[in-house]
Amino acid sequence: MKSNLLQVKPLGGVGQIGSNMTLIQHNKVKIIVDCGILFPYEDFYGINYLIPDMDGLTDVTDLVITHGHEDHIGAISHFLESFPKVKIHAPLFAAKLIHRKLALLKKDKDILIYKSNSTFKIGEIKVDPIKVNHSIPDTYGIHFGLMNKISLFLVSDFKIDHLTPYEQSFDFKKLNRVSKGFAKKVLLADSTNILSNETKTPSEIEIKASLEEIIISQSQNVFVTTFSSNIHRIQTLVNICADHKIPIIAIGRSMKSYIETAIETNHLTETRKINFELSPDISKSKRKLFILSGCQADFRSALRRIISGDDKYITPKFGDTLIMSSKAIPGNEKKIGVVLNMASEQGINLFTAHNAKVHVSGHPGKEDLRELYEKFQPNIAIPIHGETYFIKEHQRFIAKNFKAIESHALLNHSSLIFRQDLSIHIKQCDKKDPIIIHGKGIELPKTIISERRKLATLGQVFISITKKKNIQLSIIGLPDLDGTLLQEIQNHCLTYVDILNQRKGHSKAYISEEIRICTRNLLAQKLGYKPVVTIHNL
Repeated sequence: MKSNLLQVKPLGGVGQIGSNMTLIQHNKVKIIVDCGILFPYEDFYGINYLIPDMDGLTDVTDLVITHGHEDHIGAISHFLESFPKVKIHAPLFAAKLIHRKLALLKKDKDILIYKSNSTFKIGEIKVDPIKVNHSIPDTYGIHFGLMNKISLFLVSDFKIDHLTPYEQSFDFKKLNRVSKGFAKKVLLADSTNILSNETKTPSEIEIKASLEEIIISQSQNVFVTTFSSNIHRIQTLVNICADHKIPIIAIGRSMKSYIETAIETNHLTETRKINFELSPDISKSKRKLFILSGCQADFRSALRRIISGDDKYITPKFGDTLIMSSKAIPGNEKKIGVVLNMASEQGINLFTAHNAKVHVSGHPGKEDLRELYEKFQPNIAIPIHGETYFIKEHQRFIAKNFKAIESHALLNHSSLIFRQDLSIHIKQCDKKDPIIIHGKGIELPKTIISERRKLATLGQVFISITKKKNIQLSIIGLPDLDGTLLQEIQNHCLTYVDILNQRKGHSKAYISEEIRICTRNLLAQKLGYKPVVTIHNL
């Protein structure tokens, strides 16, 4: 890097929504912005999440966190295993969430808290957090100023909400002040909603009237599900319940965790007391409002458990109401559809973003982006935080509306490099798959996913061959209700063992493989597919 002035290298968050992580490097200073996880779009058979491939990343000096969503902080425990001495900078709400996550792992780490008026230096880079609006409190874009040469503004998650009563609006005043006088201005900006038909993302406060009208018009219980991190949405619900004296109960571990953190950091005011369990006194009330975690309808979530009737204490009734105050993350549509169908079958009234104004996004529409580009006036733009198709559409938006701006599409692990003369070079790198994490933070080789897929879809047969050439069998996931299939496999194997034993000179390995193959062939004839067959020599 001696001959180069600055390097910008996304390690995650480009070509995908999640796993956000970007390297900013000047000489020996290496700053990582965000360190998040990615939830898989396809079924990975029980894995927890994915994290960026950090192989080759060395000597990181600082980690700067923009906000507390899991796709921005979820991989920090893994990151700290490689960089235990890194300095972490984060806003208060995100810092509290990080401390909670690390405490569960019996770890902790000092975090340097920054605020909207903060400014600090990392090496020769001046760092200025810029308050922005989003669907979680305490969200920032980060402005990096390098001498008087490069002004770089990274704003991965934002919208522009001039009407919100819950927080400061996007701080363009500070952004304009700290970005003045630089030779080059570079913008890395959110692409999540670039395809949306809603060109201007509405204010959070604009759905209050609709939510209130729905809630107070119901004579029975109202269930609302939203993202647990959407504290401003929860505040709206709490205020409505306070105005109309409706008991409010929050259900779900993540909901409780976020609410407690928000109250602790003064990002949520209990204008109406929030209960975390259904007490006898509250049960007597004819109308209650339940805020449920699990808006993506995960199998063990509060939403799924309650609507399916599996909760021990809370059972919806005919005429109750369910408000889906969220949108489906790509890949979760079918799971959410199952819950909506279950609710409909029970006679529950449904309100979703399709038939009522009950949700607004936390990401920018085209008009939000237009306002950002017009006010920041970058020379160079790098679309981030979006799938590959979104990135390309964001580039087309720039080309159509801001012809003077030079835009580039980076892949994860590719780099935008500024030379000393401020000319740029794009260094393309080979694609690196994210790391699969399972269980207690354990890395899982990708080949194991293929094995899990076979076991999950085909079933398995275990064959144990004793020293006396007896056969012991067990099967998992195969259709054998009356036991005839198991008996047929055993007879087939015994016959084959006898044939093989009559032939001299065969090793145990050879006999085992022959039995495995013959068993799979038999099952293919019977079932139409070949289960996994495992042989054990006892």
